[in-house]
Amino acid sequence: ISNLFIAGKTSTKFTNLFAKDGASVLNLSLVARNAINSTIQNVNIENIEYELELEKGLGSIYVAGLVAYMEGGSISGCIVENFAVKFVDSNKNGTENVSSSTTYIGGLVAKAVNKVTIENCSIYDLKLQQTKLQTVAFYVGGVAGHTTVKNGNTERSLIKNINVGETETDNEELLKVREGMIVSEMVAKYFGGIVGLSEYVNIENCSTVVDYALNEHKYETNIGGIVGVSNNTTITSVEVYIKLGIKSFTSRNNDQFIGAVAGRLNSYSAINGYVVNAEIITT
Repeated sequence: ISNLFIAGKTSTKFTNLFAKDGASVLNLSLVARNAINSTIQNVNIENIEYELELEKGLGSIYVAGLVAYMEGGSISGCIVENFAVKFVDSNKNGTENVSSSTTYIGGLVAKAVNKVTIENCSIYDLKLQQTKLQTVAFYVGGVAGHTTVKNGNTERSLIKNINVGETETDNEELLKVREGMIVSEMVAKYFGGIVGLSEYVNIENCSTVVDYALNEHKYETNIGGIVGVSNNTTITSVEVYIKLGIKSFTSRNNDQFIGAVAGRLNSYSAINGYVVNAEIITT
């Protein structure tokens, strides 16, 4: 898929989404729901808004600018601009907030599996919002919600030369030039400016601008300017401009991992070279 331009003017609203016993999967994307060993290049997405109103949690939800689920293949030369996703709980019967077992959100790909190459792309004005809905596992990333491997594959994916927002360095001070990710009230278990949960990935020469506002909640969270959690991931030459607004900073006895580059750095992971401007505001 190449040389494609998609622009929207109005929002798309999905209401009363229902799944019996968490058995269904919802895939929302502009280019492909499932891409296997595919090549996607020079695709521009502009002015797209999704509003998802849930009555009962789906088994899995995948939402992305380009591809919901990608296994192998590559993405290059793509731009996603002014892409908004809002989750709301209809709560018509006054019951407890609904939940989803797993929700993947990415500016380009919701979930990437087995050596996916993503390079020379930009994401601007990615707006994510959550109203009332409490989910158990949000995987949220400016590029991909989750990158991983399966079936014994150990080859790493590559994410290179990516801008989520725009920064510039002036006299060794990192400045925000253009918005990247703006997140309000979304309780993400794994949140990263590039990847939420990063497994078997090399991330090189990327920059992010992140503005994250979070209220009190009861779940574990992992927040990083580049990755929320890294396993078998190498991060090299990155720039991060991150602002966190945290109200009532408590998770009710669950863990909080917050880092300018990585929320949590696990096995066989490394960070080599970074420039950071970080601000944390608690109220």
